[in-house]
Amino acid sequence: MTLPLSSIRTILTQATTLLVLGGCVVGPGIDVDLARRRGNDASPTDYAALTS
Repeated sequence: MTLPLSSIRTILTQATTLLVLGGCVVGPGIDVDLARRRGNDASPTDYAALTS
């Protein structure tokens, strides 16, 4: 048994839409400001050459 091409196309379109929209959701455990805060933590001495 095979599905008609229009049914397969509809199923694939709906599945792709769900995957794309699912990637846009921000969960409660994700910190969206983490990258901005981490950039200010490093001092210039953190990037100096190691002497030992």
